[in-house]
Amino acid sequence: MKNNSLNVAVKIIIIMVLLILIQKKVKETFESEPSKLTIVTAYFKINRTRNIDYTNGRKHMPKDSNGIYKEWMKGLLSYKGPMIIFTDKETIDYIKELRKDFPKTKIIETSLEKLEAYKYFDNNALNTKEYPTMVWAEATDPNINKKLYTIWNSKFSLLKQGVDMNPFNTHYFAWFDIGYIRDPTKKLESNWPDPSKLNILDDKVLFKIVYGGPDCEQGGSVAGNFIGCNKNNIHKIHSLFLEQLKKRYKEKKFAGNDQELYNDIRCAHPDLIKGVKGLVTDYWNNVPHNQWFYMIPYFYNKVFKVIEEFVSY
Repeated sequence: MKNNSLNVAVKIIIIMVLLILIQKKVKETFESEPSKLTIVTAYFKINRTRNIDYTNGRKHMPKDSNGIYKEWMKGLLSYKGPMIIFTDKETIDYIKELRKDFPKTKIIETSLEKLEAYKYFDNNALNTKEYPTMVWAEATDPNINKKLYTIWNSKFSLLKQGVDMNPFNTHYFAWFDIGYIRDPTKKLESNWPDPSKLNILDDKVLFKIVYGGPDCEQGGSVAGNFIGCNKNNIHKIHSLFLEQLKKRYKEKKFAGNDQELYNDIRCAHPDLIKGVKGLVTDYWNNVPHNQWFYMIPYFYNKVFKVIEEFVSY
């Protein structure tokens, strides 16, 4: 009788040990999957429209900027892994619907006025500069650029907030503009990103460089629609960016283009920041100047044909 009881006890112990080992294996497998990357993004309705063909292969593309972005964001929000999305009360229900099948989603309702950079664009005299690619149909609105510049210059802040929250306990993070995937035929597959490709984020903050680069010696410009980092290396860069923003504001000479500040800090701090040169590839079907959106094909474990390395804007 005692032997039977002992055998049962031994079997129970063996089963418990096996369950612990299985749980450990499941955890290790989960942590090695592409879900180790959290994407941070944002959308705020500000109604700014350029007189450019944004159909990107679609037969029925809205003309207004809000409608355009609602089409574009379907691509990035197809990501199978964790996402943190900041948005306004007007858009939150639409985004919730797009992410309803993805449980690893944290949507945060906020407003432009609450973003870190908002207070640095009170001077409308500095918000009226027209860049070649920034001639809005709503140019008569004196606040249109203030709204846009606030979003552009709050990306580091929102990315840092996502890292600090880390609701899905990931090591890697990336800011992608919510309109990053403009090709209507593209959704992010379950094997994106390839885990081995994420190793590039192990040491330094990563920018994507267009029209040159990847180092400052080769010139080029930082494309502000992507910032890659890990949970340990974003805070210093955020502080450096904020210092630059405050300095430009104090000197009253900053006209809102965040890429200028990105270039300044990446060239001043190569020990903290590195770049990937954006290339035009055949991954995209309907996206001109797609070197600006190179980080989607880059993070696939596939080789895409490089069409050409430089296309004038």
